[in-house]
This record gives sequence, C-alpha cells and structure tokens, in this order.
Amino acid sequence: MAESTPAAASGRPRAARIPQEELRERLLAEAERMLDGRGLGVNAYPLNMEDLIRQVGVPRSSAFHAFGSKENLFFQLALRLLSPSSPLAMRFAALLTGSADAVVAEHETLMTDAAGRRALLRESVRRALPPMHETLVRAPRWRTFRALSMSLDSFPEAERDELRARLGTIQDIYLDTMSRAYEATFERFGVRMRPGLSITHFVSAASSTLEGVATGPAFGQPLAAEWVALPGIGGAEVQWHLSAVALMALVDGMTEAV
Repeated sequence: MAESTPAAASGRPRAARIPQEELRERLLAEAERMLDGRGLGVNAYPLNMEDLIRQVGVPRSSAFHAFGSKENLFFQLALRLLSPSSPLAMRFAALLTGSADAVVAEHETLMTDAAGRRALLRESVRRALPPMHETLVRAPRWRTFRALSMSLDSFPEAERDELRARLGTIQDIYLDTMSRAYEATFERFGVRMRPGLSITHFVSAASSTLEGVATGPAFGQPLAAEWVALPGIGGAEVQWHLSAVALMALVDGMTEAV
C-alpha cells in the first residue's frame, strides 16, 4: 500500500504550487502596492518582508526561494520602479511649452523686440516652474531615483553596476528631452547659450536647482518662504515661486540675446 502524504492523511488538499514567475510577479506587485506611492526610501529597504509575505498569502519558504534573498527582492523591486524612461521630463517639457504658448498668446505684441521677448521668457518660467516643482515633490519615481543614487554602495557589485546603468539611462533620457525643450524655448524667445556653455550645461544646472528646491518639501521640511513678490511682465509685483526665481537666475547668467 502506498504511504499517505501528510496532506492526504489529514484530509486537507495540497495547495496548488504557484509557478515561479507568477509568484515573483505577485510579490513585486504587492510590494509596489505597499509602498503606497512613496517610492523607495534612502536605505532602499522600506518594506517589512513578513508583512509582504502575509499579504501575498504564500509560504515564507516559497517567497524567499522565489528571489533567493530579501536583498534580491528589493533589487528587483528597484528595477521595477525605475523603468528606462523619463516621464518627468515629458511632463516638464509639456509644462514649459504650454506656458510659453499661453504667454505668447496673451502678449503677442511683445514678441517684436528683444526686451519684450525676454519679458515673455521670464513670465513663461514664472508660470511653468510651480507645477514642475509640485510634480517633482509628489513623484515617487524621483524619490526612488534619488534614494537609489544615494544608496548604491549598499548593493552587491553586480547589482550596483546594473542599477547605476539604469539610473544613467534615465538621466540621459531626461537630459536629452529637456535639452530639446529648453533649446526650442530659448530659440522662440531669441536667446542662446553664452560662449563656452552648452544647453546640456544649462539642463544639468537647472535639474540640480529644481531638485534642490524640491528636496525639503518632498521630505517633510517646508521652505521658509516658497513664494516671493517680484516684478512680473508689466512691472507690477506678482508672486514668484522660489524654483522659478532660481531657474531665472540661471537663464540670466547662462544665456544672452541672439
């Protein structure tokens, strides 16, 4: 007589085995859901593994076997959260172009001379940067990008190299997308980069500036004064977000009239 398995002896049916790839996908999808739109933290390990296993409802041994280790699960989660694209750049480029379109439509007569075009460029920056800032502050992808950039040394060498390559690809796409957007905007308003400077220099400086202004609010530390009163397109004082002030300082320092 064949020996009974423990499951058969107890009368309980054996649970169906979940295919390895399906189990991996379920764990990663649940891990992403548990992040609740926050992105990964600076230690890259913000999730409680036991909570994750309990939510997915699989044996602990199966969950660990699916990835080999907790560290590898988080590495795969990092790759999942950082697909090789730059949705932030696409959003920023659209905001920049849309702002310029609206300003020109409202003040088309100012496009006839250099001083007027410069005024319209300033107004475009004033309008575009607040939503760009808000988008960045709320973007889990940016938090993840920033956190992983700061914590690469915590990963094994092979994983570190793969993450660095992924981060580099995303950065290259961002630089290319925003370079084209700023170059088109500058050409539209009759300015160009000063000799010795390139549009890539500008985008790199602008990106660092925007991230610097966004860092405090994104991590729960509001700026002392995010908005200031400065002259607007007609000379009267209007509200400028600090990110717009900072970006316009770069424009003034790094570009000149054609």
